[in-house]
Amino acid sequence: MYERFAANLSISHADDLKGSFTGIASLFGSVANGIMPTKFESGSFRDTLAARGSRPIKLLWQHDQHEPIGSGRARETHEGLELTGGLVPTARGKDAMVLAKSGLLELSVGFTARDWEMHGAGQDRVRLVKKADLHEISFVTFGADPGAQIREVHELASSGALGAA
Repeated sequence: MYERFAANLSISHADDLKGSFTGIASLFGSVANGIMPTKFESGSFRDTLAARGSRPIKLLWQHDQHEPIGSGRARETHEGLELTGGLVPTARGKDAMVLAKSGLLELSVGFTARDWEMHGAGQDRVRLVKKADLHEISFVTFGADPGAQIREVHELASSGALGAA
C-alpha cells in the first residue's frame, strides 16, 4: 500500500539565489501519525536509495502526481533521510517557496513499507518500518513528524529552471 508520512517544514536560512533547500525529510526514531503511528528505523531507505542510483526524487505539491514542483537527492545520515532539492520556477513552485518561507508548509514522504514490526499495545502501538520504498516527497499543508525540518532555503531566481540539487 502506498502511504504518506508527513513531517514539519522549518526554514532556518533563506536568500534570493536558487530556489534550493536542504533538510531532513524523515527523522529516524521520530513517531509520526499517518495512517497509523509510524517511525522509521535507521537504514530503512538504504535499499530504495541504492536502487534509485543517480535518479532524482520527484518533489510534488500535496502528493499530486500531476503537480511536480521540483526534484531532489536523498541520502541516509545518522539523523534520518536528508534531502537536498530544488524547486522549479513555475507558478506552483513559486507558491511553494513563499508558503514554505512563511512556515505554512510541511514535508511528507510518499512510500511503501516493505518490512515492519508492530511495537506496544493499544494507544501506544507504533509501527517500526525497517525497509521502505521511497516514491516521492511532497510539500503539504499538514505534516505529522515533528522532528523533520528544512534547514536551508534559497529563493527561486526570476528566470530559468532549476536542476536537481
